[in-house]
Amino acid sequence: MRKQGVVGVLLTAAAAVCLVAAPARADTVPTKPAVPTERVKAVCTRVDLASQRVTETLGILQAGPNTKGSIAYLQARITKATSAGRQQEATQLTGRLAVRNDRLALLKDRQTLLATYKQDCAKALGSA
Repeated sequence: MRKQGVVGVLLTAAAAVCLVAAPARADTVPTKPAVPTERVKAVCTRVDLASQRVTETLGILQAGPNTKGSIAYLQARITKATSAGRQQEATQLTGRLAVRNDRLALLKDRQTLLATYKQDCAKALGSA
């Protein structure tokens, strides 16, 4: 009986230590590493590539009516189809035009976001 009492006291003491020590560990906040990790470097490399792609795509979409893929080119095709009486083709092209205009707005937002990421990467890698 005495052994069971000693074991019970030890288990109770161990549980009390764990309960007291656990909040102390939970209160500590991990510090930010001074040197950027490999993941940060990889992400910053991808930001530059993504920014290039967005800029190139914006250039195509905003080009004149002689550049295939541009909004102006598609608008010229719509005008040509409408004047030739091909209403079904004009309707399909108008749907494509709406999608391209949405994509243009999305890419402009993404370009702004990527510029912010570039600045963040310059700060993170500049401190290395």
